[in-house]
Amino acid sequence: MPPQIPSMKLIYHPLSPYCRKSYMLAHELSLTPHITLQKVVVCPLLNYPGWSDNNADLVSAGNPLAKIPTLVITDPEAGDVAIFDSRAICETLKDIAGSTSAHGAGNEGYLDRARERTLASVADGIIDAQISITYENTLRAKKSLSMPEWIEGQIAKVHRGFNVLESDFAGTKFLSQSGGMGEAAVAVVIDCTEARSKGWDWKAGRPKLAKWWEAWRERESYKQTEPDLDWKTGEKVDLGPLPTDP
Repeated sequence: MPPQIPSMKLIYHPLSPYCRKSYMLAHELSLTPHITLQKVVVCPLLNYPGWSDNNADLVSAGNPLAKIPTLVITDPEAGDVAIFDSRAICETLKDIAGSTSAHGAGNEGYLDRARERTLASVADGIIDAQISITYENTLRAKKSLSMPEWIEGQIAKVHRGFNVLESDFAGTKFLSQSGGMGEAAVAVVIDCTEARSKGWDWKAGRPKLAKWWEAWRERESYKQTEPDLDWKTGEKVDLGPLPTDP
């Protein structure tokens, strides 16, 4: 007996090309009868009436980055599980439909694959926010173009992202020193945070994530890809001064 297709909700806006891509694929895979739609308006700023009205809806649904699309899958055992970004959503829809994907055919184990992709998306989203903060504090600040409200919004994404890494992933098989895609993404974002955000103690209140990080730092993959090394020869290289965030 084939696995049952789960109930899903797509949090979206029709003008978003990422949302349209995801739902267009759902049509192609004949999955739209199983998907309800929740239209929202979101914005990178924390409080911008008319634009950021639904940011909290995304966060409460399980997306700390408050971005669309977000696919919420209702699983009989795991409950509601948020999947993002659009690439992770599309791969998950393919798995659910039983289409051949990079991970194989069928939807057996699709939720674990979806959660690992989402783990990587959380980490990538944190990195994107950190890069945006750096641009605001350096390049744009030099031209008096820096926007404090934008920086506040990006900092909030970083903090919420780290909270989700601690609450939803640390201490689970997705952060268990197995060497997966999601773990590599988390290792990079923590390393960037330690290098650039000198004034923020990300370990505070996140003991499971901190424990995982201390163990990961001993892996050869981490040691051999240090930014100040030539990744082929292992020799030290001079990176010059790096911008840091407050």
